[in-house]
Amino acid sequence: MEKQVNGKALLSRREAHSIGNALQLRIREGVVKIERDAFLNDGVLTTLSLPESLQTIDKNAFKGCVRLEELVFPEQVDFIGESAFEGCRSLAKILFKGDIPRCGEDALPPRARIICKRSAQRQDQLRRMGFYPKADQSGMRLYEHYSAGRSQRTYTALDMGKNAERDVVVPRGYIYLGREVFRDNVRIRSVELPDTIREIESRAFTNCSMLKSIAFSGGLKRVEKNVCEGCVRLRLVVFPESLEYLGPNCFRRCRRLERAVFSEGLRTLAKDTFYECDSLSEVQLPQSLEVIGPYSFFKCKALELPEGLWKIDEGAFQWCSFKGIRLPQGLKVIGDSAFLKCKLLETIEFPTSLKKIGKWAFHGCNRLKHVIFHHDPEELGDWIFNRGNTVIHCKKGSAVDRYCDIYDYEREYLT
Repeated sequence: MEKQVNGKALLSRREAHSIGNALQLRIREGVVKIERDAFLNDGVLTTLSLPESLQTIDKNAFKGCVRLEELVFPEQVDFIGESAFEGCRSLAKILFKGDIPRCGEDALPPRARIICKRSAQRQDQLRRMGFYPKADQSGMRLYEHYSAGRSQRTYTALDMGKNAERDVVVPRGYIYLGREVFRDNVRIRSVELPDTIREIESRAFTNCSMLKSIAFSGGLKRVEKNVCEGCVRLRLVVFPESLEYLGPNCFRRCRRLERAVFSEGLRTLAKDTFYECDSLSEVQLPQSLEVIGPYSFFKCKALELPEGLWKIDEGAFQWCSFKGIRLPQGLKVIGDSAFLKCKLLETIEFPTSLKKIGKWAFHGCNRLKHVIFHHDPEELGDWIFNRGNTVIHCKKGSAVDRYCDIYDYEREYLT
C-alpha cells in the first residue's frame, strides 16, 4: 500500500501519525522540512520517496524505522539532524543526488552503503561519522562504514554469555569490543582487555554501576561515544599512547572518577567527555591536545592545560571549581560561556596569541578579581565578565580599554 503526504511546508509528528502506517510512503512536493520525531519507530515503512523541495530532516525524524531499505536524498537537502535515521538496521543503500548535507551525530546508520558524486561538497561529514571511500566509478563514489564486515572479530554479549563474572578478562584475538556489550550490567567489577583490541564501540559499559576499573589495552585506537557513561564507581582511567579518538560523553556522570591520564597522540577532546564528573581532581592531558570540546569538563575541579592547545570550546569548563588556571601561549579561541560560573576562579591572564573570547566566557565568576590583557584580541564577545567585582588590567587607549568603556568595567592600566 502506498500513501501520499499533502504538500505542506512542514511535516510534523502529528501530521505523520494522521497518515497511518504504510509500506510505501511518498511525500509530495512543497514539503521543505520533516520535523523532529515525525516517523519515530515506524516499524512498517519499507520504501520512502522524498520530494525535490525538501531541505531539512530534523532530529529523530525516521529513527527506529527498522524496515526501511533504501533512500535517495534530493539535491536541496542541506541538513540531517541528530539520530534522524539511527536504528534503521535494514537501510542498506543511501544515494545523495547533490552535496552531502550537514549532519548531526548518528544521523545515518553505519550499516548503509553511501553513494554520492565524486565532486560532492562536504564529504568530510561522512568521514566524521566513520564512513570511508571504497570505490570510484562513472563519476560516483562509494562509502562504507569502518565497522563493515567485522562481526567475526567483535566481542559481543553472546561471547560473554548470560552470566558475566565479576572480573571479566576478554580473550586475545578480538579486535573490537561490541556496542552495548556490558551495558546496564550490575555484576562486573573489573574488565581487562587484550592488546589485540583496537576499538571500543559505543555504550560498551554504560551504567555498569559496580564497575571500578578497566585495563585499557596497549593497541587501543578508538573509544566511541558514551562508553563509560554512568559508571558511578569508576575512579581511575589511564589511556595508552595508541589512542587516537575519544568520542563524546565517554565518562559523562562518572561521579566518583578522580583521575584521568592521557598519553601523547590525542588531538581533540570531544563534547561532554567528563561532564559532571564532580570528583575529578586530577587530569593529565597530552601536550598533543589541540581542542577541548563543548562542556568537556562541566563541574570538574582541577587540571593543567597542555601547551599545544589552541581552542577551548563552548562551556568547556562551565561550573568548574578551580581557583586558577594557566592559559597556554598558543591558545587562540575561548568559546561562549567557556568558564561560566567558575565561582572560585580569582585571576586570569590571557596569552598574546588569543584572538577571540566568546560572549559570557567568564560571566558568573563572582570571585574573579583580576583579568590581565597584554594585547588586543581580534574579537571580544558581549559581557565576558561580571561588572563591579572584576578589575581589567590593560593598556590605555587599547581596544580592550574601549571595550571596558562600553560595558562599564573597572580597569587599571598596565605600564
